Amino acid sequence: MRVRASGRAPGRLRSARHASVPQALEIRRGHAGVATWVSAPGEEHLAATGEAGGLWRMRGRAPNITFGVGFTAQGFDKASGYRRTDAGADPAVSWAFDGIEARPGDVFGDVGPGLGGAAGDELDRADVALGTPADAFVLASSTGHSQKIALVPEEMDHGYAATPPGIHPKVRSDVVIFQRPGGGAVFAVGSIAWSTAMSHQGGDNDTARLTGNVLDRFRDADEPFRDSPPVRSKE
Repeated sequence: MRVRASGRAPGRLRSARHASVPQALEIRRGHAGVATWVSAPGEEHLAATGEAGGLWRMRGRAPNITFGVGFTAQGFDKASGYRRTDAGADPAVSWAFDGIEARPGDVFGDVGPGLGGAAGDELDRADVALGTPADAFVLASSTGHSQKIALVPEEMDHGYAATPPGIHPKVRSDVVIFQRPGGGAVFAVGSIAWSTAMSHQGGDNDTARLTGNVLDRFRDADEPFRDSPPVRSKE
């Protein structure tokens, strides 16, 4: 079977190669998203192709379509853990939690080097409105973030009202898994901090165990999912 495993969803910015200089890769950031710089007036289009630059999301191709999750929030004060969802107990995907004591509603992955958990730094979430497949399983969602974790600009739907108190519901990381019609499957963890959390206690932890279960299943099974009714992603 064909497999795609992903941490953070890449390819957020439109880019192109120059036909006359194939070793050159051109990127135009536009005026949206988290950026260290933005394009100057009149410089938002790619010189190589004439196409508009900026985020793929602004062109109707959010990373959720390919990877199930997309960039939603960022912050560096402290990472958090994940709460296992009811969808994660579905027989079609419950094997991902083999050897993990966390039951639906329980938190795991709230330890690790770096920021101290598996959900931190940059967070990606599932959203069917942005293209997350309706049959994707959200295995777990992060919880316990602070108000220092901020939504990225493309997630702001208005700029004239004060931010509502508390933690915005879009500030979370989702762990998703789904199968594709051609026989492949996608697994995305939605957080940069996941990789550092896997190294906690020499790799003897639930974050690493879940990752290993999925990769082993993808490697060994012709079809990683048993027949089961689809579970809609959050939102």
